[in-house]
Amino acid sequence: MSFADALEGLLDAPGALGAAFIDPQGEIIARVGDASATEVLGAYQSVWMGELRRAAERSALGEIADLTFEFEKRRILTTHVKAGYFVLVVFDAAGQTHVARPRLDEARVRLAAEIS
Repeated sequence: MSFADALEGLLDAPGALGAAFIDPQGEIIARVGDASATEVLGAYQSVWMGELRRAAERSALGEIADLTFEFEKRRILTTHVKAGYFVLVVFDAAGQTHVARPRLDEARVRLAAEIS
């Protein structure tokens, strides 16, 4: 299985523009869909995830599972895979993130099994 194979099903959700598997430093390991949709957001998402992870630890909230951001022109769905790796899915403004959640869970399991 390639990393991109694990991401493919995420693009079936209505409004999905692109998805990326990203390492803890914000580098894209694999991507599907529109590259421009995930390029800049991948690096920023890495920063947001790191800051939120530290805040969650300080607050004793436990691990971050999923994050959803809604902007005027985009919706972003992110899930932690393991060891700082995460998946980012970018949707248009009308994107249906709830449709992608079960597929995101499947991708998380597949990707976590591939990284040591």
